[in-house]
Amino acid sequence: MSDFTKYNVSSLASWNDALKSDLNTQLGASVLRTYNAEEALINREVLIKNSNKVFNTGVKVQGAPVTNQKASGRCWLFASGNVLRLPFMEKHNVKEFQFSQSYWFFFDKLEKCNFFLEKFSESIDSTAELDINSRLIQHLLDDPTCDGGQFDMFINVAEKYGMIPHELYPDAYSATASRTLNFLLKTKLREFAQQLRKAKKEASARSLK
Repeated sequence: MSDFTKYNVSSLASWNDALKSDLNTQLGASVLRTYNAEEALINREVLIKNSNKVFNTGVKVQGAPVTNQKASGRCWLFASGNVLRLPFMEKHNVKEFQFSQSYWFFFDKLEKCNFFLEKFSESIDSTAELDINSRLIQHLLDDPTCDGGQFDMFINVAEKYGMIPHELYPDAYSATASRTLNFLLKTKLREFAQQLRKAKKEASARSLK
C-alpha cells in the first residue's frame, strides 16, 4: 500500500494562494457562494436541447385565476373547488372566480379537532380503558389535524357549511403555510387529551370513596 503524505495545516496557505491565482476557480467559487450549485452547474445548451418540445394539440384553459395551495396540503380542497367553479362561472357568465379554500380549510380543522376529542373521550369511557401506548391511541395522537383529505370529506364539509367566494374569506398566512398551525393544534389536542384522562381518573377515584 502506498504511503500518503500526511496532512499539514501549513499546506492551507499554499492551497489558498493557488486558488487565488486561478481566475477560473475564483469565478466558480464566486458563483457557488451566491447560487444553488444544482442550478448554477446546469449546462444551458443541453437543457435547451432536451427541453425543445413541440405540441400539435392545444388545451383550452378553463377557470381563472389559476389557484395556488402554496405550502399547505389543501390539494383536495383546491381540486374540488376547481371542479365546482367551472359550471358556476359558466352559469353566471363571469371570467374570474374562485371559492374560498380557506373557508373549507377552517371547518375541516374544526371537524378534525372535534373528531379527535370525541374518539379520545370514547376510548376513556369504554369498559376497558385503552392504554396510552395502544395502537388506536397512538394513531389518534400522531397527526390529528393533518391537511390531507379526499372528495367525500369535501362533500361533508361543503354540505354542512356551504361555500363562499374567495374575496369574502381570503387566505390567512396559516392557510398558505400550515406547518406551524398543525403543530400548535396537535400540541393543544394532546394537552386536552391528557386533561380528559386525568379528569376520568379523578372521577373514578372519587366514586370509589
